[in-house]
Amino acid sequence: MKLDKTILLLPLVICCFGQLLFADTITFKSGRKIRGEIVKKTDRYIVIEIDDLTLKYPRDDIAKIKDYPSKRKRPVIKNLISYKVKKTFTIRPLMDLHTLRFRYPVGLRNLSYQAISTIRTLPKHDALIDDPNNNKVAVFDFPRPRTGKNININISYSIQVQQTDLRLKPEAIPDRYGKLNSKVRAYLKSYKDAKINNKLLKNTARSITKNIKNPYRKGRALYNFITRNFTYEHRPEISGFQNPDQTLRIKKGNCADLSRLFIALARTSGIPAREVDGIVYMPNVSRNKCVTDVGHAWVEIYLPRYGWVPVDPTFGISKGKNYYCFRYEHHIREYYGQTNSKDFGTLFRGASIEVTAREKIASTPIGKSAQIEITLLKTKRVN
Repeated sequence: MKLDKTILLLPLVICCFGQLLFADTITFKSGRKIRGEIVKKTDRYIVIEIDDLTLKYPRDDIAKIKDYPSKRKRPVIKNLISYKVKKTFTIRPLMDLHTLRFRYPVGLRNLSYQAISTIRTLPKHDALIDDPNNNKVAVFDFPRPRTGKNININISYSIQVQQTDLRLKPEAIPDRYGKLNSKVRAYLKSYKDAKINNKLLKNTARSITKNIKNPYRKGRALYNFITRNFTYEHRPEISGFQNPDQTLRIKKGNCADLSRLFIALARTSGIPAREVDGIVYMPNVSRNKCVTDVGHAWVEIYLPRYGWVPVDPTFGISKGKNYYCFRYEHHIREYYGQTNSKDFGTLFRGASIEVTAREKIASTPIGKSAQIEITLLKTKRVN
C-alpha cells in the first residue's frame, strides 16, 4: 500500500478555566446578542468564551459591549513548554479480513493552557470527524488486509503547554456551586451500567466525606482515600476494564481503573469530574526524550471560581507526591470520554478497531503494538 502524508493545521487556541459569575454581553449591529466572558479585546477584534468555547469577532461587526470585572481566579502562566509527539501503531491481522477500520483521536480543541499546532498522519486518513466529546478523530480504512501483513499508522504533532501556578486557596472556594452550564452538569451523572454497584459507591463516598461541605476538601478526602489505601497494578486484558465498584473492592487497578473510581466517588459527592487520557513526559532515553508504549489516564474536577483542575490518583500512589489540583507541566491532554471507547484499557487508549471477515468471529483477530516518543523542544519563561 502506498503511503501518503497529510498535514492538518489547527489554530492555536488558548482558553481559560472557570465558570461565569457575571456574563459579558456583545451586541452586534444586526441586533443579535451573545453572552459569555470577554477574555481579550483589541482595536480589531473581541475574543469571548462561552461554555468552554472560545470565539473571535471583528470590531466592525459589533455595536455595543457590556463587560464586568472578572471574578475568576486565573492561574498565572510561568513557562511555555514545547513538545514534539510521535506515535506509531502496528496492527497485524491474524486472518484474512474484508475490511479493517482504525479510529484514533488526534487532538482536543479549545483546551485551556494547551495548544496543538500541527498534526501529521501517515498514511493519509480517510476521514476526520468530531466526536460527541469535542475530540477530533482520524479514521483510517484498510480494505482486504492480509494475514500477517503489518499495517503501520504514524501520527505526530507539536504541542505547547502553558505551565501555570494555580494559586488555589481552599478557603476562597464556596461550599456550594452556582448555576452550572449543561456541559459541566453532564459530569455529575453516575456511570450507567447495570453491573456497577452505585449504592456501594455512594455509601463509600458519604463515609469518606462525612461532615465535609467544601468541594475542594471533599475531593481531597477522596484522593487521600485512594492514594493511601490502593495499589497500582496493571494486568493485561483485565486492568482498565474493571468497574469502579470492583476496583473499590479489590483495592488495586491501573491508571484507568483508579481514575474511574475517583470519578465515580467524586460525582456521587456532588463534584463534577471527567477522565482525561493522554501521555506524560518522563525522560528515559535522554535528557529531552521519552519513549514508551502506553498512554496515561487521570482526572479533572470542576471547582467553583477555578474551573477544571487536574487530579492524578495514580501518580499520587506511585510518585509519593501531591498530585491533587497540580499544575499542568508534563501531562499532555489528548482525549476526553475514554469510558465510551470500545478498546478501553489497552495500549490504543481512545481508539477503536472494527473488522469484517468472511465468517463469524468471536473476537477481533489482530495483533497490535504501539510506540510513543515525546521530545522536549524548549522551555520559555514568561515574565
